[in-house]
Amino acid sequence: MAFMLMTDPDQVVAEAARVLTPGGLLAVAVGGGAVVGEAMELFVLLAKPHFQNAAAAGRRMPRLGSRATRTREGLDEILEPAGFAPVSWEPIVIEWSGTPQQIWQSNLAAFYDVVVLDADQLAQLRQTFLAESSSLLVNGRLPCGMRINIATTRLAKSEEASGVAIDRPCRLRDHPV
Repeated sequence: MAFMLMTDPDQVVAEAARVLTPGGLLAVAVGGGAVVGEAMELFVLLAKPHFQNAAAAGRRMPRLGSRATRTREGLDEILEPAGFAPVSWEPIVIEWSGTPQQIWQSNLAAFYDVVVLDADQLAQLRQTFLAESSSLLVNGRLPCGMRINIATTRLAKSEEASGVAIDRPCRLRDHPV
């Protein structure tokens, strides 16, 4: 689930608490930014002025989700009142590499904000990205990585421990695999 994009994270957490059994695991992936010195970082750096120009022209991407869902502390503030334990936080890197054109396409797909750019801005960004990324090439391929944080937590083992009354009309049984 794209938890960090939800407009009402408290409602999402309440629903997760309702359907999970005590001790049940909730895991969410939280974006952690580009890997330093790689193609995604370059893309973000080159795209930023284009996004600013688009915003100045009245083409702005609406804010998605709650900022609180993007940090460990923010997640704890949202999750703990619903009976969840503090989150554990595991940073990982999603690594991919490809030709400059493949990485250009991957970055376009990864950033929602590109929808505010007009055709001229996209063409200029593409040209600049392809030219400047050539210095990052390793055997004809661009390294490109994105940091992700995997946040996991468990629902309190009992409603008494959390102090939260949770409506659970049914309980799921564990089934042997």
